[in-house]
Amino acid sequence: MSTETENRTPSFALQADRRLHGRAALGPLQSLPRALWHSIHRSTDLRRLEEAAVRLQAPVGTGRRIAVTSSRGGAGRTTLTAVLAQTFGRFRLEPIGAVDLDPGHGALRLRLGPLTVHDDGDPASTADRVARHIREHGTGGADDFLAPLELSPHRVHHTAARSATAFLGSAEVRDLLAGFSRFFPVTLTDCAAGYLPMETRAAVESSHCLLHVLPADALAVDETLGLLLATDQQQRRSPEPPVVIAVVETRRNGNASVKEAVTALRRRGFPAHHVPFDRHLAGGVSITPRLMLPRTRRVAAEIAADLLERATGRERTA
Repeated sequence: MSTETENRTPSFALQADRRLHGRAALGPLQSLPRALWHSIHRSTDLRRLEEAAVRLQAPVGTGRRIAVTSSRGGAGRTTLTAVLAQTFGRFRLEPIGAVDLDPGHGALRLRLGPLTVHDDGDPASTADRVARHIREHGTGGADDFLAPLELSPHRVHHTAARSATAFLGSAEVRDLLAGFSRFFPVTLTDCAAGYLPMETRAAVESSHCLLHVLPADALAVDETLGLLLATDQQQRRSPEPPVVIAVVETRRNGNASVKEAVTALRRRGFPAHHVPFDRHLAGGVSITPRLMLPRTRRVAAEIAADLLERATGRERTA
């Protein structure tokens, strides 16, 4: 074994992905009774999934950009970005774009999978390098633009994890996302936690719809309700894109009633969804849709459909 191989830093993320990526949300003893039940009775989740799939296949005239945000870390923002990108890719014929805008070592690339390790610690597909190339050379043709991007299952073209050594200006973020809109009908942007970072503000202002993710935590729910109230008061002076809310059970037993939180958010006029705890997603490694709970797949499709309809101005009245 060479000295270079011996001195190479191991990738703990890669090791975890190899060990856990195939772990299903339900074990065989749990999934068998459900399979027998659904073989006799038509599943409500399946029916609602089919309805959402029809909504997801609506035509898109120009590229739509969706920013995924959260007021704090650990809310499930990156996980939902990956799940939604895969959901759009499964139900639409066109490829889907995804941008990791987290200035730290973002996990979007790991969640989209399959994970590989670059010999270069700063791969050419980071948002910083793609943005710099667009500023210097323009977007060019499809082949030139797609070449540096990484390709994950379900035709999701995405950027790699960034390093915390560089930040993008507002103009660079706008140009980056506009470039993605040239080649993808839907682009999802995984933003950094909080709304103060300049990059996050630029991504929100450049998007056609916003998904706000919050954990099923009492303090986070109060914080989000206050944030949305402040946004409502400022809406006339600085309009924001339409907002969809996802309340995520990041652990089995949170300290907030998800049902009450979703009801309170809906009373404010926001489409809110409950994302249940899912053992497959909780593993923190690459995501395989067929290993998720049926309910999780259905909720993801409904969130994606709500986002697409609001991003294209086709919000349902029913």
